[in-house]
Amino acid sequence: MPDDLVARFANAAITVAEDKQKQFSIISNRKRIVKNNLDSLNGLFGQLNEILNVGKILYKTTDPLKAKEYTFTELKKQVHREVKPASAVKKVPVT
Repeated sequence: MPDDLVARFANAAITVAEDKQKQFSIISNRKRIVKNNLDSLNGLFGQLNEILNVGKILYKTTDPLKAKEYTFTELKKQVHREVKPASAVKKVPVT
């Protein structure tokens, strides 16, 4: 076996080890980002739950229809509701 082939195998092994280390670093970074995002989203979910519960309690006796608005279903409807323009003004090109 030529010495050149042994050196190429050694270099290939080093390159593979470096690539594995880079891959591990990238995966670890992604996991950290996902964990941070989950923590943020869980905090937001907790705040939304608290707001919705307080709204239901406040309007339970005074305005039952308003109390129904304080649910996740209604919140999702409001988020997904399409915003329609107040007036449909056509722009006429200036010639």
